[in-house]
Amino acid sequence: NDPVSSGTSTEFFYDWTFASPYAGTIHCPSNEHKHNSARNNNRQIWKSLPQSHIPFHLLQDTSQPILLFDDIMLYEDDLHDNGEVSLNVKLRVMPTCWYILQRLFVRVDYVCIKCREVRIC
Repeated sequence: NDPVSSGTSTEFFYDWTFASPYAGTIHCPSNEHKHNSARNNNRQIWKSLPQSHIPFHLLQDTSQPILLFDDIMLYEDDLHDNGEVSLNVKLRVMPTCWYILQRLFVRVDYVCIKCREVRIC
């Protein structure tokens, strides 16, 4: 009953669009964690912010030199000619701040396009 020895072919199907339901972990100071865990029954709740906490005024300051910039390609694949996926990190270091951007780009032909970005400053 072995498909290889019997001459039949076996097809493998991949789900390149799979996304984990894990949304991340929220770390709270110890006293705030006790209050939240009692109120939310040990479940953390994501809240949208009214504005970004990234200090764009520091990043846009042209008087500060950029000490280091790099665009690092961590992963790239053509998905067996069915699209493309790439994961890269951009890093910028200045005397007053630093900035990291991680970008995951997934394109599966005739199925979907995803771009997930994480910014740290």
